[in-house]
Amino acid sequence: MTKINVKGPIVSNDSAWLYRWLGWDACCVNDINTGLESANGDDVVIEVNSQGGLCTAGFEMYSTIKQYEGNVEVHVINACSAATFILCAADKVLMSDAAVVMIHNTQSSWGGGDYRDAQMTADMLREFNESVLNVYEKKTGKSREELQAMMDNDTFMSPQTAIENGFADGMLFEDEKDDESSQMNFIEASKQMAVYNSTLPVISDEKAHELMLLLNSGKLPERKVPDDLNSNKADNPSENADTNNITNENNGKEQNMTLEEMLKEHPELKAEVDGLKAEAKAEGEKEGADKERGRIENLDKIAANVSAEMLKNAKYGDADARVDARELAYQAMLAQKQEAAAYMRDAMADSKESGAADVGASLSDSDKDLQDVENMAAYVNGRRGGKR
Repeated sequence: MTKINVKGPIVSNDSAWLYRWLGWDACCVNDINTGLESANGDDVVIEVNSQGGLCTAGFEMYSTIKQYEGNVEVHVINACSAATFILCAADKVLMSDAAVVMIHNTQSSWGGGDYRDAQMTADMLREFNESVLNVYEKKTGKSREELQAMMDNDTFMSPQTAIENGFADGMLFEDEKDDESSQMNFIEASKQMAVYNSTLPVISDEKAHELMLLLNSGKLPERKVPDDLNSNKADNPSENADTNNITNENNGKEQNMTLEEMLKEHPELKAEVDGLKAEAKAEGEKEGADKERGRIENLDKIAANVSAEMLKNAKYGDADARVDARELAYQAMLAQKQEAAAYMRDAMADSKESGAADVGASLSDSDKDLQDVENMAAYVNGRRGGKR
């Protein structure tokens, strides 16, 4: 018999490495695949102590277990949210005395956009709920309306309630209450439980990718894998790092390894890391090119309102001279304001030097004012035409 442990959040294959590097529990689809391949048709026990996680990863785990040819029995300590899909895929589900099951509506990490984006997100979540209801309906035999009401209310179920509602088939220890060995197994299982007021957040693939790049750039310190990284050491201390969620019978001793040592020992992982670095570099170059292209396009839109020299400096000048359209427009406005002030100062000075104030003294005050205005207009127009 093969035992597979589902501990911690359910995450994608791409981000599972980060949890293990940090020494945190997590389970991905590859862990389930590896365990079932190792069992090769024999009976499998999956022990679940998970607050849930990525919905699509949970869906894939459900399908993978459903397609397994052998018998699959699930032992539940804690199964919330996406972790409940594993229960629904098993041939038999047994609850620990100290266990809880929780179901709720699917949720999104959406955090921006307008009302249309919000509506599309709501529509998407309703469709995800329909898939969840397919899974729950097949397992429990309950109506979709009743199950949706339970999801709407974030329903928590004790072992007895989970059995009554069809999510579990029986108790794990009910026939062995007087067996000392079973009591010890229960104590060990209980030690792995932790109660939270809310489900824990899951590290997104984007954040895992970002942290991997930081780690490989030397901006994060190396961290050794802790001795208790393997959650199965109580059952079998000989588990290896590649299958840390699977109990096996291989002999060996777990070693502390730095990231550099791990990459050296696992060339396939190094190739994956190098690929991610190359992808990130390409994405950064593309983002920079797109940003520069947008800056040039915006500058061209205001070309008619600025001088050719200012436009050229803004586009292709040195680093300090290169600005975006908003900054160039502001600079052009200041230049025009200074030029207009200079025109007025020169006009007043020329008018005073020419004695224009003494000409036409016999004119009436109103005629004199009009004459001053006309003289000033003629002077300004002359300046604009390149004449004085």
